Amino acid sequence: MYHNVDILKIGLKMALGLIQNTPGGLPAIPPDTFFLERPRIHGLLAQSLESGILLISAGEGCGKTYAVNSFLRKRSETAIWIQNSPRDNQPAHFWDNYCRAMGHCKPAAEKSLRETGFPRTARQITEWLEINRGEFSFPGRYIIVGDDFHCIQNRTVIDFLERALSYPIPSQTMIFLCRRDPDINLLPLLSKGRLARIGAEEMLFTKDEIADYFRLRSGDLAPEEIEAVYRDTEGWPAALEIASRAIQRDASRQDSVLPGANPGRPGYQRHIFTSGLFKDIEDSRFAALPGELQKYIIKLSLFDQWPLGLLKKTAALLPEQFRPLAALRGEFEKLGALIRYAYYLRGCRIHQIFLEYLREKQGQIPQAEIREISGIAARWCLDNDLRIEAALNFERAVDCAGIAGIADTFPRIIPQYAAVRLLEIIERLMNRDNRGEDDADFMYLRYVVRGRLFICLSRFEEAVTLFHDNIRQFESLPLVPAAPRVLCESWNYLGIIALLRRRHDSRENYDYIKFFDRANRYYSQNPYPLSGPVMVCNVGSFVSQISYPAGPGEFERRINKFADSIPMAASSINGYLSGMDDLARTELAYYQGDLNAAEQYARGVVIKAREKDQHEIENRGLFFLMRICLHRGSFDGLTEILKQKEILLQKKDYFNHNIVNDIFDGWLYTHLGEHKMAAPWLRSQIEESDLYSIFRNYESIVKAKYLFAEKKYTETIEFLNLDKNRKGLGSFLLGMLEMNCLEAVSRYHLGDEAAAFELLEKTYQAAIPNLLNMPFIELGNDMRLLVSAILNAGEAASCQAEKNNRAGSAPDNGFNNPSGRAWLEEIRSLASAYGKNLFAVSEQFRGGETSRMAVYLTRQERQVLQSLSRGLTREVIARQNGQPLSAVKSIISRLYGKLGAVNRADAIRIASSMGLLN
Repeated sequence: MYHNVDILKIGLKMALGLIQNTPGGLPAIPPDTFFLERPRIHGLLAQSLESGILLISAGEGCGKTYAVNSFLRKRSETAIWIQNSPRDNQPAHFWDNYCRAMGHCKPAAEKSLRETGFPRTARQITEWLEINRGEFSFPGRYIIVGDDFHCIQNRTVIDFLERALSYPIPSQTMIFLCRRDPDINLLPLLSKGRLARIGAEEMLFTKDEIADYFRLRSGDLAPEEIEAVYRDTEGWPAALEIASRAIQRDASRQDSVLPGANPGRPGYQRHIFTSGLFKDIEDSRFAALPGELQKYIIKLSLFDQWPLGLLKKTAALLPEQFRPLAALRGEFEKLGALIRYAYYLRGCRIHQIFLEYLREKQGQIPQAEIREISGIAARWCLDNDLRIEAALNFERAVDCAGIAGIADTFPRIIPQYAAVRLLEIIERLMNRDNRGEDDADFMYLRYVVRGRLFICLSRFEEAVTLFHDNIRQFESLPLVPAAPRVLCESWNYLGIIALLRRRHDSRENYDYIKFFDRANRYYSQNPYPLSGPVMVCNVGSFVSQISYPAGPGEFERRINKFADSIPMAASSINGYLSGMDDLARTELAYYQGDLNAAEQYARGVVIKAREKDQHEIENRGLFFLMRICLHRGSFDGLTEILKQKEILLQKKDYFNHNIVNDIFDGWLYTHLGEHKMAAPWLRSQIEESDLYSIFRNYESIVKAKYLFAEKKYTETIEFLNLDKNRKGLGSFLLGMLEMNCLEAVSRYHLGDEAAAFELLEKTYQAAIPNLLNMPFIELGNDMRLLVSAILNAGEAASCQAEKNNRAGSAPDNGFNNPSGRAWLEEIRSLASAYGKNLFAVSEQFRGGETSRMAVYLTRQERQVLQSLSRGLTREVIARQNGQPLSAVKSIISRLYGKLGAVNRADAIRIASSMGLLN
């Protein structure tokens, strides 16, 4: 049994118990040392050795030495262990250490190496190579392990190592064990595929390994205890050893701490990490740091993770000798695995228990200093597009202007996840800080942004009440600095609410016109600057939010009224809604099948929206132009539209562009027969986007089209009839038409003709008053087959009735009258023509001509492509870029589509040939 001081001396390697043996030999394991063989780690090591060089970079106490030691003991290869230390920064000592280790296996080779001397010249390097390739002959491969390799920092030694590693020796494999990445340039080795790496995250114990560890070490733990141990230790081997020893000491304890534990055996108690041995380690190591650094680390405990960029920014608060990142990380190493470098985060990660230890000391830091470092962190988060994290740091810095600025980096309708967090922040500020009316930023948050967040969370009544209260209150306070903006924004948001609720209004309500007019009056009297995403209009599922039934001319009347409000809204919100009237006319003309008018309007939409930076409106204009190109069979036109769309994607203030683009592309791919190129989240019926809950765009219909393209007709019908879809997209007339048409052809393919005929007739009755034929036509050959079946059934029934002289024998499906049959004939002809044109575009798309579009990659796509070429997984790319995994999957899917690739290797090959990886 080790004493506390022994554990501190060996650097938390209590589970390892490794003692250096003869130089060059594997470290010996004392007989009384407990260890757990981990097949997962052994498999990872075996796979990584194929590269020829393996770097294991993980903090102290992560089990690197033991893992490699136990792995090598099970293999037949010759292993040579070199234990490095700071003394190896002297070239002579390094060479002596190296020669003695190599001589452990080949004494004659040691003599030759010593005669050659430390290689400084090209001739000496050549001699060293000849010795390695000649005198080191073994039956198979031999493995050299450099332990504590991070200790080597001398430039002369590093130069030799870089040159030595550039010459592959087929029979030799190198393993480097480091607490941090060594100072060697590893990029050439990575690019050639000669280097594999294992980081701290891979070395940590999984839940299953923790269960096995305690089963063998101190007895089974209940599932609840395993969860608690995993949460508290994060799988750190040294912490697991402490926990197991504590349970062994309490072996006489009869009651279990957590429910579900077996009676009659000790249980896991979390307090072992807040007192006793672990607390001693924390105290002793933390106390050993300089005072300025202790204070700095306590400030950093305000944050859960410490990316290198954030450390670099906040290090400006430290004395000059600690500001370089290398110096800072060197100091962190003194804390062992309490702070570890996480490669996938590109930063440092603090152990949860140590984080709690530090947070207990935060009371020692003056509030002014907490605000200072929080402000630095907030600005760094904002620069790296971590908006909510930035808002939380601005809250800690009590910076209302910063929070207000973040709210305005979102469009008017904020995604639900962000709206929830921002509302929590504002309400905490309101409860904590009763600021006066002279604080314009606080007033803006309290009276404007809070109401805007209510809208985003569909809490419309609360929003309406707040804005009307604002109007009553601030109209009587004209001299308050915030009054003009609060009044203007309140009227504008009342107008937006009225627009959003149009389809739920049984009458044609145009109150939004007077609301925007009142807002514009206040803005004209006291204009204020407004720019960025907050002035960008979100485009919902349909521009004309009309439910059903809709009488003749209703679309035109509502569009004309809507157009009257746009100049006022655009004036007071700096371009807001610009182009939306033409977009509404584009939508109607397209659904009515008037392609010439639709194209004319759509091009006007793109021009107007582009001029006022209304990116979502421009995107929807391009979306309709894309559909028109498919309808006409114009591949060249489609190519040009897609180029414009890719250029639009590069706009920095185009929020949610990846998701909206996925929907655009997903719709296109499902029509072209390339549905498997759609983004993975669109192919999943469970995963949803982060789009605004009241703006689902074409997400639902694209998901349904994907199922239909997969010929999963039953699943298509079930998805279309989900309550969320019928009350969402299906609550619009246009949405209902699209969904019903897709369901009708699905039922026809399943052989349920009666249900298909009935549903199509019902849909026809809803569409015909406004001549909305396009939902039928865009189903192409599938709709042609269904309509033909209806026509054939009607003809057969009519013939049978005539033969039997019973006119009533023909089924009454609503299509028996001349106008109904004429409509069916027209739809069959138009759907057939659409199918032929679509087939022509599909053939060109599949014929390799998509390469003309492949070079138009967005900045994010290029970043992901570069990461893929370096062998990084999707999960690592997501963590490095601070993106959801679903977003990265979407980008990769889009990359494959643009490059015409089927997998990662194919994508890298094509991209390399096109020069996209340069």
